[in-house]
Amino acid sequence: MSAMPGSGVSAAAVDAPGAAVARGTHPYYVLALLFLAYTFSFVDRQILSILFEPIKAEMELSDTQLGFLGGLAFALFYSTLGVPIAMLADRSMRTRIITVSLVVFSAMTALCGLAQNFWHLALARVGVGVGEAGVNPASHSIIADIFPPAKRSTAMGLIAVGPNAGMLIGLAAGGILSVQYGWRVTIMAVGLPGLLLALIFWLTVREPRRGGSESRSADVAAPPVRESVVYMWRNRAMRHLVIGAMMKGIGGYGLVSWMPSFLIRTHDLSAAQVGLLLGVGLGVIGGLGAFLGGYLNDRLSKRRAGAGLAVIAVITAAGCTLSGGAYRGP
Repeated sequence: MSAMPGSGVSAAAVDAPGAAVARGTHPYYVLALLFLAYTFSFVDRQILSILFEPIKAEMELSDTQLGFLGGLAFALFYSTLGVPIAMLADRSMRTRIITVSLVVFSAMTALCGLAQNFWHLALARVGVGVGEAGVNPASHSIIADIFPPAKRSTAMGLIAVGPNAGMLIGLAAGGILSVQYGWRVTIMAVGLPGLLLALIFWLTVREPRRGGSESRSADVAAPPVRESVVYMWRNRAMRHLVIGAMMKGIGGYGLVSWMPSFLIRTHDLSAAQVGLLLGVGLGVIGGLGAFLGGYLNDRLSKRRAGAGLAVIAVITAAGCTLSGGAYRGP
């Protein structure tokens, strides 16, 4: 069989049963690399928030411009490209998508350190959003093919810790490095390791056979995207979950983006102090909350469907209310 160009993967390796567990691509090895990819993506996504103040001072930017850099410049392309890239992942090599994504968002993060004005930063942040849009869809697809259903939730659970690990590293390390070396060195330092991870991933991970972990044939035609969206929107529970997640995302990312600046400006803390405080709070305690939330949902939902999510929603709303009160304090 001829090898796929540039992939190091033969057609037999892709099509043969058990290809997912070939030497050098053991499922847990692949999972570890996917976890690192997701973690790095959140480090690069969140690093700007801890660097807002020195960037603002050097480039004389307004808070509106900072908000654009930390929010819309990234989120617009990250959100709109997610579905097209997911469709691409259904038809092409997922390992290639993840490798390219790592290269793009890591390089663009590092390029932020060379920016000379607002527009340079804006273009680089757009590039970060474009690159990160490919990590999730391709990663989830690979996990579904290398882990059987009985182990898939555990694998997905580990990946879900990536955002918390990313916030811990990005905020804590970013705050400390920025005080010692400045914001430019800091943002390049967190961006460049992703390029090494991309090289390791490309050289050592083989494309798994689609449906390789399923006991039945996976060659079932997927419904059109439009049909799937209409079906989910007509489902009341799904519709409310999506709307709730959107509102939580708007509020949550707003708080995370501006909390460092608030603490630095209002309470006269250093970036290193804020980074450690928020890194532990959002990373460690946030990760614990995600775990306990899942446990609570499982326990309460046994008695009544949806009860667990309702309780979690109330707790989340209470936390947001307390956060709002903190911002109004001295």
